[in-house]
Amino acid sequence: MRIAIFGATGQTGRQLVEQALERGYSVTAFARDPRGLSDVARLVTLVQGDVLQPERVAAAVRGQDAVLYAVGVRRGTPPGTLLSSGTRAVVDAMRAHGVRRLIVQTGIVSSQSRSRMGPVSRLLATLFRLRQPELYRDKDRQEQIIQASGLAWTIVRPPLLVRGPRSGGAYRAGADFAPRLPSRVRYADVAEFMLRQLDDDRLVGRAAAIVAR
Repeated sequence: MRIAIFGATGQTGRQLVEQALERGYSVTAFARDPRGLSDVARLVTLVQGDVLQPERVAAAVRGQDAVLYAVGVRRGTPPGTLLSSGTRAVVDAMRAHGVRRLIVQTGIVSSQSRSRMGPVSRLLATLFRLRQPELYRDKDRQEQIIQASGLAWTIVRPPLLVRGPRSGGAYRAGADFAPRLPSRVRYADVAEFMLRQLDDDRLVGRAAAIVAR
């Protein structure tokens, strides 16, 4: 399987690259600074660029079977429209080049996810959003773009992300439960779950929460 991974040098993205290679996939890794992938550079196709550069995005998307998107906003970066604009560029490139499968990491504090939580979790989610309102508005726009894309999409919504090796499946994920806050999950487990969606169409057109058991 040929896949493009956007945000390949981030915590989730790096896990996606390593685990995809373990599965024997042909990986195109998209990153602003590919030096973070120097140890696997001979095993992947590197595309250097910004997700706001349509021609670079198209170069990574062309010829793929699927796209996995794990671009995030680094701490200290001023709020803006990076998530929604970057997602729009990827969606446009996928449409133009006939690539259908899209799996995107967003976050558990989205407006849609929050509406399904219990009172305490909903209050905590609201407090998170009040601390970074522009960021979470951009995440909401990102999800709206994905859901209106006409692609075979799956949204994956983790809570607080932490480092650590894969847990061996010690996480709960799916579209049919309301997650509680505070909760956390490992980057490695999120990557594993995202990659599993490439062989499973039960969550196509749905958003799934993922939390540690």
